[in-house]
Amino acid sequence: MLKAKVNVIHYEYFIKIDESKETFNKVAKRYSASNINFHLQKFNWEESLAYHIKKAIRKFQPSLIVLFTKQDRTWYERIFLASKSADVSYDTKKPILVFPKDSNEQY
Repeated sequence: MLKAKVNVIHYEYFIKIDESKETFNKVAKRYSASNINFHLQKFNWEESLAYHIKKAIRKFQPSLIVLFTKQDRTWYERIFLASKSADVSYDTKKPILVFPKDSNEQY
């Protein structure tokens, strides 16, 4: 049993957030527990993902950050483009765990 307080944040990139909200709510219900809170946030394209994550860190004051990353990047992307996880890790003093996103899971 997990005794830690957990906040799960998903940033929705698409304009049709209401359609995604239904799917997100199904996932939230599936993993529901009294100490787990799910948050669906609309992504503001004028700001970087690192900015959004840093904002959430200030809001929730976590002891640990866990990120799930997309693993199907091309060779070029892996060599020349920094991951979003790397962007966040340079600017925070919080410990970060990074896991590959399960390709079978919707979120």
